[in-house]
Amino acid sequence: MKLNYSFLKDELALIEIRKHKWIESEKQGREIGFATAAHEWIIKYGESWKRFWQDSEDVNHVFAEKRRYRRFPLQFPILLKT
Repeated sequence: MKLNYSFLKDELALIEIRKHKWIESEKQGREIGFATAAHEWIIKYGESWKRFWQDSEDVNHVFAEKRRYRRFPLQFPILLKT
């Protein structure tokens, strides 16, 4: 990963931050806000999360996959028979 890596520009990191926000909000019984959750998550889990993804960067991980092609042909209109 790049030296100027930003967690806030990585879709997978944003998913983890949102999970952290939800969990911490539930624990505290109030909404903690995205900025607070992002700051906490980056401090607590950011570096280990980044190392994990650096190690598995060469592997095509199912969650890291970005689809370029559909697995099925998308055709409209869809005809349903009843």
